[in-house]
Amino acid sequence: MDVIYIVIAVIVVVAAIIIIHKRRKRSADMAQGLQVFNGNGDLIFDLANNTSYILGTGNTNAQDGSISNAKITARAWVIVLSCPEDGSVPSFTATQGRLSWQYLGATHAPSPKNVTFMYGVY
Repeated sequence: MDVIYIVIAVIVVVAAIIIIHKRRKRSADMAQGLQVFNGNGDLIFDLANNTSYILGTGNTNAQDGSISNAKITARAWVIVLSCPEDGSVPSFTATQGRLSWQYLGATHAPSPKNVTFMYGVY
């Protein structure tokens, strides 16, 4: 009689281990994070497996310019923190080690103003 209880207990424990293992495996496959796709459906930004780092802040001083930092990569991001209402925001580009900005003039574009921004990489 004791042998039957031991066999039943072993079966219950093994079944519990199998269920726990399957649930862990299923939850590891679940998607999480932030993904951005372009108009063609191509993935252009993925924070599902990456961490974002803030590298610093800067000012444009109302003119084209750049910041050099060895940690800047082509996977950089920029957030404009302040810009006068009557000013224009420059176009930012990133390459290895450099973040650049350029005011793109147009016929009716507002004049360049000082823009404060934060930048980092993901």
